[in-house]
This record gives sequence, structure tokens and C-alpha cells, in this order.
Amino acid sequence: MRLIVARVGKPFGVKGEVTVHVVTDSPEQRLVAGAHLFASEDGPAGWTIEAARGEGSGRVLRISGVSSREDAEQLRDQLLWADVQPSDDGWYPEELVGRRCRSVSGTELGQVAAVEHHPAHDTLVIATSHGDVMVPFVSQIVLEVGEELILDPPAGLFE
Repeated sequence: MRLIVARVGKPFGVKGEVTVHVVTDSPEQRLVAGAHLFASEDGPAGWTIEAARGEGSGRVLRISGVSSREDAEQLRDQLLWADVQPSDDGWYPEELVGRRCRSVSGTELGQVAAVEHHPAHDTLVIATSHGDVMVPFVSQIVLEVGEELILDPPAGLFE
């Protein structure tokens, strides 16, 4: 399975390194030297990470074929994909698309149409009969993730 693992930010220095915003739960496995990255969900390999440093949601990468600040600037906002193995004890955001959403009282709210990655937190795009509703993917609202998502949305969010 190929999933988004990072989004390229601004260049770092003048030798082609880039900052990335990490969107994977395992950057220590997926954003390390030797890892192969892709520019799309189904395209051929684009780059190999030559070096990586940093922790948390930010990392600095040296990527094959990127040797100047100008090269690095061309990658700004590029999503970086990696091949990952599915997990039996969790889920990836892309696996949520198509799942139904219900409120804690059992009311059907809609269906997950997309998961958007933002710096503060991910956002669920839930398709309803009245249009799309953007729901922050935070534990205070998304109480349970399973075959269905159980939500406790703030008053008025789905009105």
C-alpha cells in the first residue's frame, strides 16, 4: 500500500536539503536514509533519501537528485509517498475513505469522502446530504474509529 508520509516545505540551506512536514506515524522507519519516495500514489519511484535528521513533525532530508536551493524550491508542497505494509492493529487515513459516520446518539452523519492533512491536525471531509462538512480529526470529536466512525461533533457543525 502506498501512503503519504510527508509534505515538502521550504529549502534548508543552499545544498538542496528540504524541510518536510511529517504526516506518517513512523517517520523513524519511513523517512530515513535509503528509503524510496514517490511523487504519487501509483507512479514510479521518484527519489531516495540520502540523509535525514530531526524529530517530531519536522525533518530535514537530503534527497537524491536535489543538489541546490533552486532544485529544493521546485519540490515545495510536493507530497511524498512511500510503500508501507498494512497493519492489523490500526488504520491509515486513506483506509477511512468510504466509512460511515454516526453521532454518539446513533444518528447517521454521512460518509468520509477524504482525509486532508494540515499542519495543526488532519481533517475529515464528510459527505452529507447537504454538502461536505469539514471535521477536525481530534480525539475530542472522533471518539471511535472502526468499521464506522463515532463522532461527538460540536453543536451546529452538521446543520
